[in-house]
Amino acid sequence: MKSKLIFRLPVRLSHRITLLMALLFAALGTSLSGYWILELEPKLQQQEQTKADLLMMASSTSLANLLGQKEHELIEQYINHLILLEEPTTGSWLIDGIEIETLEGKTIASWQKKRSAQSFISQELLFSQNEERSPLGTAKIHYSGNFYKYAQQRDMRTLLVIMLFIALLIAVVSLCLKYLLFPLKFLTASLRNISGNSDYNLPDIPDSSSEEIMLVKGAMDDLLARAQSNRAELEENVQLRTVELAKAKEAAEKANRAKSDFLANMSHEIRTPLNAIIGLSKLALNMQLPARLEEYMGMIKTSSDSLMGTINDILDLSKIEAKKVQIESVNFDMNDVINDLGEMFRSSAASKRIELVTHIQQNVPCALTGDPYRLKQVLVNLMSNAVKFTDSGEVIVQLSMINIDGAQVQLKFEVLDTGIGIGHESDALLFQPFSQADTSTTRKYGGTGLGLTISQRLVKLMGGDIGARNRNATGSCFWFTCIFGLQHAPTQAEQHIHLERLSNTHVLIVDDNATVGLIAEEILRSLHVHTTLVESGEEALALLADNTNHFNIALVDWWMPGLNGLDVLRGIQALPDCRHMHVFIMSAFCDDNEMQNVTDAGAKGFVLKPLRPSQLYNLIIGTLFAPDSISSSASMQASQVSTTLPVGIRLLLVEDNTINQKVAMEILGEINASVDIANNGLEALDYIGHHSYDAVLMDVQMPEMGGLEATGIVRNKFGMKSLPIIAMTASAMSGDREACVAAGMNDYISKPVDAELLFAILQKWISGSPHSASTGMTCCESTNINTVMDYAEALKGIRGKEALLREMLNDFINQYADAASLLENLIASMQTGEAERLTHNVKGLASIFKAPRLREVSEKLELALHKNCKSEYGKLLEQFKCEISQFISFIRQLPGHGK
Repeated sequence: MKSKLIFRLPVRLSHRITLLMALLFAALGTSLSGYWILELEPKLQQQEQTKADLLMMASSTSLANLLGQKEHELIEQYINHLILLEEPTTGSWLIDGIEIETLEGKTIASWQKKRSAQSFISQELLFSQNEERSPLGTAKIHYSGNFYKYAQQRDMRTLLVIMLFIALLIAVVSLCLKYLLFPLKFLTASLRNISGNSDYNLPDIPDSSSEEIMLVKGAMDDLLARAQSNRAELEENVQLRTVELAKAKEAAEKANRAKSDFLANMSHEIRTPLNAIIGLSKLALNMQLPARLEEYMGMIKTSSDSLMGTINDILDLSKIEAKKVQIESVNFDMNDVINDLGEMFRSSAASKRIELVTHIQQNVPCALTGDPYRLKQVLVNLMSNAVKFTDSGEVIVQLSMINIDGAQVQLKFEVLDTGIGIGHESDALLFQPFSQADTSTTRKYGGTGLGLTISQRLVKLMGGDIGARNRNATGSCFWFTCIFGLQHAPTQAEQHIHLERLSNTHVLIVDDNATVGLIAEEILRSLHVHTTLVESGEEALALLADNTNHFNIALVDWWMPGLNGLDVLRGIQALPDCRHMHVFIMSAFCDDNEMQNVTDAGAKGFVLKPLRPSQLYNLIIGTLFAPDSISSSASMQASQVSTTLPVGIRLLLVEDNTINQKVAMEILGEINASVDIANNGLEALDYIGHHSYDAVLMDVQMPEMGGLEATGIVRNKFGMKSLPIIAMTASAMSGDREACVAAGMNDYISKPVDAELLFAILQKWISGSPHSASTGMTCCESTNINTVMDYAEALKGIRGKEALLREMLNDFINQYADAASLLENLIASMQTGEAERLTHNVKGLASIFKAPRLREVSEKLELALHKNCKSEYGKLLEQFKCEISQFISFIRQLPGHGK
């Protein structure tokens, strides 16, 4: 592990040099001090000790002779001579003291002056000078340390002088550096000024600067001049590039507009003849045709529908890429979305004998806020692929909750099939436009390869993700997640009989498909119903033969290996203890002949797959607690519902294509309407100026004068604000509907025209007697009950499910009975966003309930809130109060609705 660098050198050069000089001074001082302590002082001490030893050696012979002769007086004289010796350098005494002792320790002579702090002692044994060399005594000399002190002070002074010289040298060098580096600092400050203020001129440097500095300044002046020139050139290039980019952007926008116009024109040009093909094929199929001709017409219609699907896919992809798709946020029920999905694919799945299963887990909230249309578009794409690529087995749609957080919930949708599966090498191609996982499938199954691409992009717009994987055995699983809002006051469908009454109900489920059986069990158990599941007819009959098993209802699948549903039904009828049991046959699809066979065999009824909770609940309630209510009355009502348009209405059809004129005339002939035809906008103005019409069906793109221009003239010059004008056009690009509304049109229907939708739109805008349409009528100007709500048309919109319609109307009362007062409070407190959202919800429900006046005033109020037109709030709010009050009163007068 590397150690961290603690010390960093200063940035400036002058500071670095000063620091290095200081370090050099410290190092030199330390070295000299060490040299003195370790080298000079020990040598000096050794020299002084050597002098003491030499003096002792010189005196020892004389002292030995005198001591041997016992001449003590002479010894003292000799000592007196020694103590008078002086050091030549300092002039001080050489000896501080001397001592002579015998061997016995007797002091013969001794002299000692006041000793200094430092003296060097030399001691020697004295011997006789005769041949015997016998020891006589000892002599000790204290050699003076004065010279040592003198030398020590001399050396210290020398060291101090050296250190002072070095310090002076450092000071001189620092001053020189400051003088030498001043021009560089000056240049540095000037360069900073250039970078901060973009001033490219260097100020003059003092004349005292060196020649080298002046050379540097000259080079810097040249460099700055070149930089200034380059900057000017760069700015010029940037300006030119900005102009080029602006032109390129304008060209790209122009190309994008051209692309959009091209797509719009192509859509119109393709849809116009396609409208005729689809419309005429529909009309032809309603006639009595020879079998082969009927087959050909069916093929034409199927091919036309396929082509229309391809066109819609291309337009959807174009709108998504242009970021023209907006995700709505409206209240909806997830059960409705999943149920509609099952209804949509029931026929195609049954034709291939595929088991179609839909399942919503119990913990999933279904009262949500989001875009059900785009959600359904994704599910339809995935479901159509699953059914298309599956030849046998099952297709399962299941919905689960990932997490719930405050006012939002994240849901996971899975579409599982037992089809051809996905190759791992094709994963990267799945969501690419105009591609399929296996190109060989294109020949067999067809398709543009746009469905998954559109689904992926829609899912991302809804805050989710999408993916695919192979299932464990065969087939594939496509999944995606979405984030939805939770409704503030979610309502549950009212149950007319308490669930406790179902606690004693026992249902036998007979189905060879384990998935369908388990889902049926889960649904029934959530209703407190006791269930038993078996997977074959033989097992069911064996179970029923044991009289200890008593069941109220049996749900029996039709198509099973071994004993089928009818065989099981006959077997049950043969058991005496089971004659009270109500047997229902389950299947994904049946025609009239098959249903008749089931009824003739003695079955209580027919249950269509995929199974739904409300379906099973109504079945049990109707069978066990209200037998008389189970009939086909609801479906009969749905089939017999027709438009309630006033008899003898007069319409103006503005259309330049003669084939489309014939198609529209055939469709409008079903309601016995009187129709005039105008070939363009100019002819339409002439007709409108001389005749009175209940509504105008206006094409948009026509020669001489288009529909938008003609509508503007009708509204502004003719002053006909109340005449319903409905756009009927092949234009289907983003913004077309908005353009029609901006021109003054009341509604919009795209070609090819769906007859039921056209009748519904006409019903919405035409009420009362012929030629009396008025889009500006306030709620209190008329109390005609047909203008409050068209009950039959609303019932038709939900396929005759009268119980469901009653539940929806009761829910409306529960949620919106105080909507008017709440809306008034929101507007008064300037909470226009919440007010607009509330009005939008009422408008959407009014459209579903076919309440045209409530829808109209809600739409106007919503628009006023959106545009912040405060001057219109008061009038529209009063109209809203009146309309919603009449609508709620109308609901409460209906049979089966609480007060």
